[in-house]
Amino acid sequence: ALLSMIPPALFLVVVVWVSWTLPRKVATGNTAFLNMFKWFLFRFRPGMQWYGALHTARNFLIALLPALGGENFQVLLLQGVTLPMLIVGAYRMPWSTLLANVLDVTTLCFLTALLTIFALFAQEADPNVLGMISVALVCIMFASIASFIAVGFYERFGRGGRT
Repeated sequence: ALLSMIPPALFLVVVVWVSWTLPRKVATGNTAFLNMFKWFLFRFRPGMQWYGALHTARNFLIALLPALGGENFQVLLLQGVTLPMLIVGAYRMPWSTLLANVLDVTTLCFLTALLTIFALFAQEADPNVLGMISVALVCIMFASIASFIAVGFYERFGRGGRT
């Protein structure tokens, strides 16, 4: 089982390395590097290549977490992985197209909501604790979305924005 984790872990290491060294390679004019990794780099807006490493790490963790601990621990960790990614994705809009950004945020919203619902059906769950955690996470999710909308309106119509 440990052997099967080597290829995805190596892929994650390569993606992190590409994200880390990209500014240096661009500054030196290394076009061979850009051509070699364009399959990865073209997906994100300029300056957002770090999100590709974060996205790959998220997917690696989502695949790895079901093998760890009990149901409550798995659900809590999965929500701990998806909720920050939802916030970062909604705020930074890292994908190169608007549709990809909308799909990413929408998918993560539904995944976080499903995880909250699934937590209620865990066999070893204490309903009171899970209820409080679920309500808190849903409130955080909606507060985050509302604050991103408010920041967007402020940037668009507020100080320095177009009217």
